[in-house]
Amino acid sequence: MAQDEVNGGERQEAFGIGRRKVLAGLATGLGLPLAVGVAAAEPADGPVNLAKVTKAHGGFVSGDTSYAALNNSAEPSSSADASHGAYGTWPQTGRQWVLYEWEQPVSTDSVDLYWWQDAQGIALPTSAQLSFWDGKAFVPVRNARGGGVAGDRFNRTTFDRITTWKLKLEFVGDGQKSVGMLQWKVYNAGPVAAFAPVVGKGVDRAEKGYAVITREWREGDKVELELPMAVQRVTADEREEATRGKVALRYGPLVYNVERADQRRIDLPIGTDPLVPEWPGDLLGGVVAIRGRWADGSPLTAIPNYARMNRTGWAIPEFPGRANVEYAPGSVDAGGAQQAVAQERRRERGPQSLVWIAQDRKGQA
Repeated sequence: MAQDEVNGGERQEAFGIGRRKVLAGLATGLGLPLAVGVAAAEPADGPVNLAKVTKAHGGFVSGDTSYAALNNSAEPSSSADASHGAYGTWPQTGRQWVLYEWEQPVSTDSVDLYWWQDAQGIALPTSAQLSFWDGKAFVPVRNARGGGVAGDRFNRTTFDRITTWKLKLEFVGDGQKSVGMLQWKVYNAGPVAAFAPVVGKGVDRAEKGYAVITREWREGDKVELELPMAVQRVTADEREEATRGKVALRYGPLVYNVERADQRRIDLPIGTDPLVPEWPGDLLGGVVAIRGRWADGSPLTAIPNYARMNRTGWAIPEFPGRANVEYAPGSVDAGGAQQAVAQERRRERGPQSLVWIAQDRKGQA
């Protein structure tokens, strides 16, 4: 995981707001407008769940679950109660991680974890570890106590007080099934700083394509819309023989191709490692690529379908060498290192670009 170093000198120290405003905003998810010249943060009367004002992301999330479910303040009745949403990592079975990141430092000395299991592909983890960002790297919390992985209850972990921007939770399953969570709460230790108000109740209903939120609006209220953009594995219809047992990669609305310009073989099964979007910058003039691994452990790269077949070294029949055509970087007339690789690989037999990729049957849940 790329660890983006936080420069504390670039962030201004935040002022707090009154105790009642903090507790009301965090307890109900309905933020109040901040006043100008408010006083410094005050100690809270009771534990405050700081997760309500953080952003969650991680190494992988299943397409039918979301990071937002981790801090939506749900109170599960059991580990099978995903009625308020869940975060899951199916079909991944290796070590996974999820990260909380705040807009300003928070102080904490305890967390609660409610693990998810669905009697199918999601099971309880075998272990979990909490670490925090110390300004240079993620380091384990000190003197951790608890750390439970039991089902049907919140698992409390306490540790020496820390002040940080980010908390990272790593967890490991049994190697056969994936891991998921229903809630991850983080409790304050001492004063609670002020955070921007957020409408956290969610939508009342969907009506004619619109999300409806009904409330008494106040100046300074804010609505946040989160559209998860996880890489998805789209399974082919089993009734179609040509693609049976294969998957395609999708990121948002875009379908992706694997090409021999990026890897020697594209006929291998795809591995079970997380698939991560990445902006290489110099690839095809600037596209979001998907990085992962094939089943044999070799690196996998996929590019958007719209950018396919630009590095084969073949002439473009529609525009055979016309000077007024702006060819994509790495294409037949662009030159450069990418073109040299493509020129070598065009002599090899087999398809140069594929949408449908074989699955690693051993890695399926």
